[in-house]
Order: sequence, then structure tokens, then C-alpha cells
Amino acid sequence: MYKKSVLNNKIVLLLFIIPIFTPQSFDFFIEGILGEIFLRWNVVNTIILFLIFLMRKKLKRSYSWSIISFWLLFLICSLITSNDLMKSINTWIGTAAPIINFMLLSNIIFKYNSKNYINLVSKYLFFLLSLNLILLIIFPHGVVSLQHVFTDGRASDSFKRVNFMATDNTTIQFLIVTILFSELRYYFCKVNSLFRKLTWIISGLTAVIIWSGTGIVGYLVFLLSSAIFVFPRGEKLKFSINSVYLFGIISFFIIVVFRLQSLFSFFIVGVLGKDVSLSNRIYIWDIAYSKILQRPLLGWGNNSKGWIIEYNWYNYYAHNLVLDILIQGGIITMLGMYFILNHSRVSLSRQRDKYLESLLSCCILSIFTMNITESQFTSAYFYIPFILAWLLSTYNPNSTRVNHKKLLS
Repeated sequence: MYKKSVLNNKIVLLLFIIPIFTPQSFDFFIEGILGEIFLRWNVVNTIILFLIFLMRKKLKRSYSWSIISFWLLFLICSLITSNDLMKSINTWIGTAAPIINFMLLSNIIFKYNSKNYINLVSKYLFFLLSLNLILLIIFPHGVVSLQHVFTDGRASDSFKRVNFMATDNTTIQFLIVTILFSELRYYFCKVNSLFRKLTWIISGLTAVIIWSGTGIVGYLVFLLSSAIFVFPRGEKLKFSINSVYLFGIISFFIIVVFRLQSLFSFFIVGVLGKDVSLSNRIYIWDIAYSKILQRPLLGWGNNSKGWIIEYNWYNYYAHNLVLDILIQGGIITMLGMYFILNHSRVSLSRQRDKYLESLLSCCILSIFTMNITESQFTSAYFYIPFILAWLLSTYNPNSTRVNHKKLLS
């Protein structure tokens, strides 16, 4: 019985949850020692969870294997094209471990104890959210400022802000995931609406203070789509996940392929204060296309974490989800990502609960929107909504509401 499992203990469960959401700033404190500790913590947890996953025969396994297969494909492609095998392996481990960790942990727990799991993760993310805002106010230029370096090795005068949790755009993704867990917690038991409101308020303040163009657009898309489809008519007005995926495909062609972003120049220039080149992204995309054509099948590997595009004496990553996967892992890795995304889409399209489909669709819509001009496939926050879409459809096949008078323990 699951009640006898050590994972039913909240303290033990928290020990598995904490390293998944490692603050990115830890990679820079005390010469990266904190980041290294949390990385090893993640690796140990992932090994333990993988052994539990193999031993528990009643678990649903299809999506977990999709995630694992994608990262194995990415590793193989990176090793084949890499000039430094150990560096590629270390980079891969640091990226893949928290993602696989979250997938396996959620799969193991969701079948038996999903409400307590959602409750615990939601509260922990709220703690991180609050701490991140406090530190953002105290250190408006970031708890760490990274100096840009020219391709010839010279240091520039510009700096990149690293907030407590992550850089600006990844922080917005963290906000959206935190709101998602808060909404799921409220939905499954209707308790502590103040907690829910505070999550939205703190997230909104954080987004405004950061004011990253890509992040603001993603956050506004999530906020507005939720206002239409989730609050207060989420159970009556359904937001189809198929519509979200169609939007993602069309947006990619409009912005990245055909470069029609000038159609939105009023918002880009007048509201966000950016230019129609999308902060020079369109020029970076041109270089990305040429590099992809040079190695279309396997890509260039994960050396320097994809920062291999040289433009204006700096190195950049592709700043688009599709282009970045292709440039690092080629068509083979892109096929692995297709199966992950399509698996989530099919699962969520079968979700009978209109509220859950609408909520997760809004979240995925905002992620697709941000990844038009960003690439976040190496962040655990990118995968969480897709994993939850599968879990909530797989372990909630009848999609029936729980008794809201029953509180989460």
C-alpha cells in the first residue's frame, strides 16, 4: 500500500521537490558551490526515482519514456558532434536531471496522492515566489549581474541581470508555473483563496518590475486568456488545446519565417518599448538558419549551452524554441520534442473537465508565445505544464470534481 511508502512523508517528499526548483543564482554564489550541491542532489534523486519507477509496475509509463527518450536522443546527438565529451555530458546532466526528476516524481505520486503533492509544491513555489520578489526589490539589478563578453574575449560594459530564481524571461516562466500550481490547489479543494490571490498579486508585481518584453507578452497572454476562459466561466467556456497548438504553429510562421512582426509594431514599440527587429532577434535567426543547414540531422551539440551564434561580436543562442532545438540537436532531437508535445496535446484533448483543459491550455499558450522569441526547452518550467496536462488526464480519467469540503492535508 502507498501509505507505507516513504514518499508519503511530507519532509521526504520535500527533499525530492526542492532541488527541482534550484534558483539559478546558486550557480554564481560561492564560486558555484551551491549550484553544484543542488545538481548532485538532483542526480541522486533522479536515480532513486528511476529505480522506483522501474519497480512499480502499475504506473503509467508512456509519457515518462517520451521525456527520457528525448533527453537520451539529445545526449547522443551532442556526443557525436561534441569536441569535449565531458563538458557535453556535464551540461546535459545539469539540464536533464531536474526535468526527469519532476516527471518521475510526479508520475509516482500522482497515482495515489496527487492532492497532497499539488498542495506541497504550490506552497513551496509560493515561498520561492515571495523570496524572489523581496530580493528583486532589494537588488533591482539582480542578485547577480553577469558581464557580457565579446567573442574575442574582451569584457563589455553591458550586464545581464540574474534574479534570485532565474534570468528575466525564465523568471516569468517560473511565475506562470507557480500560478498554475496555485490554481490547481484552489480547484481541487477550494481552500485559502487569499493564498491564491497573493500568488497572482506577487507574480504581477514581479513581472512589472522585471518588464522583459518577451516575458511581459507571455504573462499578459496567460492573464487575459485565463480571464476569458478560466475565470469565472471555466466550466462553461472551453479553451481547446488544439487551438493553442494551431496558434503556436501559425505564430512561428508569421514571426520567425515570414517576419511580419511589423503588423504588431504599435504594441512592440509603443507599449513594450522595443524595436521591430525584436532586439535584433531577426538577424540572429538568419544566422541560425545557416548553421542549421550546415548540420541539419544532428545539430551542433550542447557546448556552451547553445550560445554558438556570433553576431555583433557576441555569442547568442537562437532565441526561438524550434530553431534552438534544431541548432543544438538537429532534426532527430526535434522529432523527440514533437512526440512530447503531441503526447500532451492528445492527452489534454481527451480531458473531460473543461476547467482543467482551459487552465492548462492558457498556460501552454503563454509558453508557446514566449518561445517564439525565446528558447526555454532546457528549463524545467517549460515541461511542467505539459507533464501536468498528461498526468491530470491520465490519473483523472473521469474528470470529476472532488468534494471541496474535504481539505487538503
